Amino acid sequence: MPHTCVIVSRCCSACEGDADLVDPSEATVVKDEETKCEAIELYGRLAEMSIPCRCDLPYLVMQVKDVDRFMSFEVTVVDHEKRIRKLVASNKQSMARVKAYECSMPLTLKKGWNYVCLDLPDLTQRAFGTQYQRTKNVTLRANCRVLRVYFQDRRYEDVELPAFLRVIK
Repeated sequence: MPHTCVIVSRCCSACEGDADLVDPSEATVVKDEETKCEAIELYGRLAEMSIPCRCDLPYLVMQVKDVDRFMSFEVTVVDHEKRIRKLVASNKQSMARVKAYECSMPLTLKKGWNYVCLDLPDLTQRAFGTQYQRTKNVTLRANCRVLRVYFQDRRYEDVELPAFLRVIK
């Protein structure tokens, strides 16, 4: 059985208090026609969902739907030096930029639902030359639909996951 830590799933618990929404009017629970599941839609200039967490699992997985608009996400991690670092990805950006405590990189999404799996130890090592310890926060910014956000201990094939986390039904 995979070792996972689910922080947002199709039950949309994030809209019910587990996550902080900057402007709740710009984040709604919608029934997605393609998946037939409820998803959180972040739509609007200020739409943002911040999910505080304390997880040391190395892989962050997000199932997000491209809605033909700009979107971004930010992952706040703590490294072995106990420093807070930020990994930011956006489909508005075309070049990677690395500063002392922040790495911003381009995000390429295909039309429809996307499976985004981040190897946080590898990204932390490549960007900052330090070792990943844990994730402190995940923030998703408009415009997208979010079906699931979870951590896992390794990369899994879709068939290895519990049914409620699978991309393919």
